[in-house]
Order: sequence, then structure tokens, then C-alpha cells
Amino acid sequence: MSDVSFVRVEKASKSYTKASNNIPVFDNLNLDIPEGSFVALMGPSGSGKSTLLHAIGGLESLTSGSVKVDAVQISKMNQSQLSEWRSKTVGLVFQSFNLMQTLSAFANIELPLFLTKLSRAERKRRVNEIAELVRIDHRLNHRPSELSGGEQQRVAIARAIIADPQLLLCDEPTGELDQSTSAEVMNILRTLCDELEKTVLMVTHDPRAAAYSDNIYHFENGKLEFKRDQVA
Repeated sequence: MSDVSFVRVEKASKSYTKASNNIPVFDNLNLDIPEGSFVALMGPSGSGKSTLLHAIGGLESLTSGSVKVDAVQISKMNQSQLSEWRSKTVGLVFQSFNLMQTLSAFANIELPLFLTKLSRAERKRRVNEIAELVRIDHRLNHRPSELSGGEQQRVAIARAIIADPQLLLCDEPTGELDQSTSAEVMNILRTLCDELEKTVLMVTHDPRAAAYSDNIYHFENGKLEFKRDQVA
């Protein structure tokens, strides 16, 4: 893990307007995530942790403040620029897997590679390599409905890292999994950080999942509080 800041959030505020009322989510947040580290965001539902995660991934705009990823200011990018930036820099993993139900596991994993110039043979090789890494290579011909929740999440993780992004954003990646399967998924995420040097930012309610991280931050009343440095 490097001491260099890979993600930097400065003076970030987010609010929504509903029926002429301003509803604050968080205000004046600052967050630095070192390159190659694993950071967990915790807090009650509605505290703003997923909103912050989405802002870092360029999926949602801030009301004020800035987000830099690898020294690139993304807060001022338009949607076209953000889309291109995400395809090269960010891998996304969601609680509900977000897989294409009509496609096989292989095809789901392969999807991001169609935005690259890789040949069909190169795409196949890459999918097989990543599938083996996350231990889903034996189920590549199956559709999501034929896979367990843990297997679907492994497919989702493989899809997220297939284009070799530097930043992996995970929103409740174990939220629909049992304890044993959650541990398997978290071990995969930990391996991606340790061995492939991915920077991982995870939103979770589960302290057992957060225990796999290097640093934990907790949302309290719209503020971000540092809770733990390094795994015990």
C-alpha cells in the first residue's frame, strides 16, 4: 500500500431539493484514500455513504466540492467524459449483481472488453484468466439464474476488473449473501487489493466485511469519522 493519495475528496457537500425544501445528505467532507489500499465506509441507511461512493465513481454529481482520482479532477467532467473515464479507471460491484440475465457468465464478464480493441481470441483469453482468478471458471457457460448468489457476485467482480481498472467501487457487495459466501467474496476483494494492487472502496453495513479493510470511516450526522487504521 502506497502513502500516495489515489482518491481525494475535498470540501464535498451534497443536498437534494424536494418540494422547495433543501435536504442535506452530507456537508464539507474530506477523504483521502491511499493508492492500493482497501477502505470501508460504514453508517446507517440514508447517511450518504452510497452517495459519496457514487460521486467518487462519477455516477452522481456533488452540490459543491471536488473529487480527484489519480490526480484527475472528475467533478467538472461532462457525462461523455465521465463515461470514457469510468470505462478505463473504475470497476463497479453492486449488491444486486446487475448481471444480464439472458447472457452466460462468460458473456457478462466479457461485456466491458467490447469497448476495447482486443480481438475475439484476446477477449476469450482475458475472460478465462479473470474467471480463474475469482474462481468462477467452472461456471462460465451458465446464465445468472443458474448460479448461486456467491457465484453471481464472483461474475460481477470479474466483470468489474476485466478491463484492469485501478479503482474498484463496491456498494454492499455482500448484502445478499450468507456469512460463508460473504467471507469468500471478501477474500477475493482482499486478494485483488494485495496482489493486483487495486484501490478498493467499499460501502457496507456488515462489520465482518469491514474487518477485511485497511481503514474504516463511519458516517455520523452527515460527517465522516475515522474509526480504524490497519487490520488488527
